[in-house]
Amino acid sequence: MPLLDLLKGEPGPDAYDLGRYLNVLHETDRHLGRLLDFIRSAGLADDTLVVFVGDHGQAFGYPHDSYMQGRTAYEEDVHVPLLMWFPSLYRSPARSKTIGGHVDLAPTIAALAGVPAAPDWVGRDLLDPAHIPRAYFFVAEDEFTLGVREDQWKYIFNLRDGVEELYDLNRDPDEQHNLAATEPQRCARLRQRLAAWTEANRRQYQHQTH
Repeated sequence: MPLLDLLKGEPGPDAYDLGRYLNVLHETDRHLGRLLDFIRSAGLADDTLVVFVGDHGQAFGYPHDSYMQGRTAYEEDVHVPLLMWFPSLYRSPARSKTIGGHVDLAPTIAALAGVPAAPDWVGRDLLDPAHIPRAYFFVAEDEFTLGVREDQWKYIFNLRDGVEELYDLNRDPDEQHNLAATEPQRCARLRQRLAAWTEANRRQYQHQTH
């Protein structure tokens, strides 16, 4: 199958691999469409929930000097697709602006299926209007980094170097303008969020090992 120019000639530091990556995604989308068409033709659409989600992003050297995945807490690494196909409830496309993480996926599926969430799940239903728009990140490959996103604000703290970053994703979606020096109070509050989150995780894992 011939390659499509999905980059439209746009240059980049790793345009060769990115172009082929986008072609793989394009072909994957085609096969996912075939799957959904089969579910419809089999008369199963009204009784079927299909969830598509990515486990991580993929970096190609732009907008940050990072490649592959799992090495940073920037958007190209942590912003992943989530698509839920449930014709019996959603007859037309709808888009949610909710901020959440993979930990919220199981409670969301349980709520859509009409079954109670397990009591030890720490995530929350993404479709619940009361869901807090917050997600946490952890990177331990090249650097030991923690991150939290709350609404449009993304805070990243490098524990090894003691360097903090703060971005307003509404105005700076490529995370190029670090606002940490001009927003010390916001940084302090989000750093406290990270401290509470890491302590909660420590207690949970400690409980599980006993």
